[in-house]
Amino acid sequence: MKSRQPRIAVVCPAYQCERWAEACLKSIQAQSHAEFHCVYIDDCSDDGTFEAASKAVAGDQRFKVIRNQERRFPTANLRAAAALASEGMSPWDIIVVVDGDDWLKHERVFERVLEEYADEDCWLTYGNHELLRRHWRARLRGRAVFGTSRYPSVVSESGLWRYHPFNAGHLRTCRKFLWDAVREDDLKDDDGEYYWGGGDLAIVVPMLEMATGAHVRYIPESLYVYNNNHGLSEMRPETRERKILVKLKIQARPRYEPLQNPPPFDV
Repeated sequence: MKSRQPRIAVVCPAYQCERWAEACLKSIQAQSHAEFHCVYIDDCSDDGTFEAASKAVAGDQRFKVIRNQERRFPTANLRAAAALASEGMSPWDIIVVVDGDDWLKHERVFERVLEEYADEDCWLTYGNHELLRRHWRARLRGRAVFGTSRYPSVVSESGLWRYHPFNAGHLRTCRKFLWDAVREDDLKDDDGEYYWGGGDLAIVVPMLEMATGAHVRYIPESLYVYNNNHGLSEMRPETRERKILVKLKIQARPRYEPLQNPPPFDV
């Protein structure tokens, strides 16, 4: 029987995000569900990201702002931030990823996520997101442009997650035990270093495979604003090419087996 709501650990990897650090962190700080812990990692930015982030949440003990001494790139930062943010948490508690140049759409985002996790059969959620920079046709019509859609049923039922275009868009959340079950070696390139691009695929695809369609939930409403107006956005051609290379590497590796024995439910 449930005794409490799951706790939330928020992970924010950031690089050259001075202009958006405050919007990102204030959107988390403003959440109506106030029980969370957030780790924001600045990956050696030289534009004042660390200072802007530190100022935005000064005095709020729920936040920890860290500056790396050398570049580690997003995948390594995601793993490090998650380990810090979720320290001492139950395997059934929740990890939420918010990139350091993006922000949550409104103050009830965590409430909406917790609605899904009220069901112990929910292990992972992904959803739709709004693009900051809209296409001119959408702007003229006053419409937002949304980023992703639900995986086709044939993919979720057959476990073909790694062979389908990556649809697991923001907001991405998961149970801690699922995140921890991803093998570190599967997040690294042939040289033994963490992927510097495409790490979201390397982390999320194995979790989708382990969770199976039975434990994955799609949230159709937009809970997240994706900053495609950032010069370092993953929508740049060279970054998209890097993600394609990572996807090919992922496809060449064996699929993860469905997770049959999760930890005892204790939330």
